[in-house]
Amino acid sequence: MSAGSITIHTKQWLVSVSGAAVDLTYIEYLLLKALMLERGKVISRVTLLERVWRYGNVNLLETRTVDVHIGRLRKKLGEAGNLIITVRNVGYRMAFSPEWISR
Repeated sequence: MSAGSITIHTKQWLVSVSGAAVDLTYIEYLLLKALMLERGKVISRVTLLERVWRYGNVNLLETRTVDVHIGRLRKKLGEAGNLIITVRNVGYRMAFSPEWISR
C-alpha cells in the first residue's frame, strides 16, 4: 500500500519513505495504515481512537492523544509527513491524488 513516497509493507509491518525504512511504533504504524486505507477520506479523532487504540468508550481518553501521535508520526516521515492533512476541528486525512494512491 502506498501514498506518494510512503509505502507500507503490510505483511512485514514495515514502512518506507522513498525506499528508506522508517522506524515507527505500533500505534504510529496503525495510525498511518488507518489513514492510508481510507484513501483521502477524513477520519475523526474519535474514530481513530476507536480503531487504533481499540477503546469502546473513548470518553475516557482525550482526543489530544491522537494529535500528539500524529505529530510524532509526521516528524518521523520527514517531508512525506506533509501528506497527513489536519482537518480542523474534525480529524485527519491522507492527501489524496488518484495517480499515487494504491493498495
